[in-house]
Amino acid sequence: MSDKKGFTLVELLAVIVILAIIMIIAIQAVLSTMEQARRETFKEFIDKVAITTQKKYASQEIMGENVGGNIVYDITKDLNMSSTGDFKGYSLITTEKDIYITLYSRDFAVTGLKYGNINDSNILNVDATPSEDLTIDYLVKSTGDPKYSYYDNGVLRSGEVTLTKAILKSGVHINSQMKKLAGNPSAASDTTDTTIKHFVYTRDLSKAPDTKVNVATDNSEEPVYIWWDEGTKTIYMGCKNNQVYLSKSAGFQFNKLKAVEDIDVSHFISDEAESFYRYFGECESLQSIDVTHFKTSKSTNFRAMFQHLYKVTSLDVSNFDTSNATDMGYMFTAVPVTTLNLSKFNTSKVTDMEHMLSYTKVKEYHLESFDTGNLRKMDGMFSYVLNLEKIYVSNKFVITSATSVNSVFLGCTKLQNYDANQVKKEDYTRYVTVV
Repeated sequence: MSDKKGFTLVELLAVIVILAIIMIIAIQAVLSTMEQARRETFKEFIDKVAITTQKKYASQEIMGENVGGNIVYDITKDLNMSSTGDFKGYSLITTEKDIYITLYSRDFAVTGLKYGNINDSNILNVDATPSEDLTIDYLVKSTGDPKYSYYDNGVLRSGEVTLTKAILKSGVHINSQMKKLAGNPSAASDTTDTTIKHFVYTRDLSKAPDTKVNVATDNSEEPVYIWWDEGTKTIYMGCKNNQVYLSKSAGFQFNKLKAVEDIDVSHFISDEAESFYRYFGECESLQSIDVTHFKTSKSTNFRAMFQHLYKVTSLDVSNFDTSNATDMGYMFTAVPVTTLNLSKFNTSKVTDMEHMLSYTKVKEYHLESFDTGNLRKMDGMFSYVLNLEKIYVSNKFVITSATSVNSVFLGCTKLQNYDANQVKKEDYTRYVTVV
């Protein structure tokens, strides 16, 4: 007869309770480990953002938002950190090279903290973080009131004045004022000037003569002056601010300054500009121009913006936002560039492209992004692009709505299948390659 006994009910319950406690402890440990791993990944990404910010700033690839001399970057858009997964946010680098970061994921967030001061204690639960703390405004605010530097009688006053907003009058007004200062009292924005050779922006107002003219709007928080130096044939534009906002009507600002050799537009903020009509039109002696920092999302009119820049052989407009553009007629006419990157141009609203690319020196045009469904005028669009051999387009490059299509490919003798007798609307498909 066996004397072995089984577990009692109490003993079984005790074992189950012990196992449950062990499982709870184990699960908590696993969850804690997983959370710590996510936290470490978040901290590593903070380091990555800071390093990328430093590199971007050091290479002078600014393309961020300038706020009082501090540059703010969107981590996905401006830092080109496309493989960010759930990470979103912004970084800010000051003129002293200090970096501030607002970064968040589905789990964690840091808001407006200086890099180097970030540790586990200030990495917050994103669900407990106010949404307004995750914005650019909060990031800027967290670094202190934005300041700007300026020259006072030749002495640099650094970071002593609160940022103000300087806004220019219309391009037409500035154009005529420059020409009048240079000696043509009856000059208008469409009058030819052959006197002005240089346009220089300065923050040193100490040398401005009494004849200086304020070209800022009435609601500008800071005056912006222009004045003439006869000895160097230079128009100076002076403001304490490092940057000034272009007018909504920026067009004609440098139109027909036919002797001007260099124009400094690096201090212009173009965010509000709605028209660049003839902005640099017929600056025939201009050697080069850098508009890579221009933001053009509000502009509808690019007509003749770069027309007849006979000496400009390189032009970068790859960052232009043309999503609201309706007029691109004569935009690049007779600009002797051999390459022109238009691959990001959104032309879905454009109705006029007449002579847009005529007389350039480009061999191949990649216009795959062009949607010409609303196009009405394209007379001479590619005329006399003598080096042109290929035009690559998508199936959205159609001219069924176009009503004016004369001489579109006239003189493009190197273009595939070129026939001088077949350059009209019904023949356009023979000259383009759909990809």
